[in-house]
Amino acid sequence: MQLVTNYPSSVKLLIKMKKNNSRPIAKKKLASSDSIAGLRQALFVLKLEQRAGRMLKTHQIKQIKRKIARSLTKQNQQKLMTKNESLGGEI
Repeated sequence: MQLVTNYPSSVKLLIKMKKNNSRPIAKKKLASSDSIAGLRQALFVLKLEQRAGRMLKTHQIKQIKRKIARSLTKQNQQKLMTKNESLGGEI
């Protein structure tokens, strides 16, 4: 991580450097399809509230979209790892 200091002292911004880690993911940390479905349902409700004009915290939509993307990424990485293990090769 790099600390960007050209901003005012009250604002500190951490820029995360993306690393390509091909490490195994623990099964208990995997996002199940039930949790992804729950996140999608929550996103649907938030979008309805936004369209109705009742939503105050609009940043929640972006946060839930990111959670869904992270969950799907973890799920796909685990699928690739198990597929690779069954073939007996490396990525």
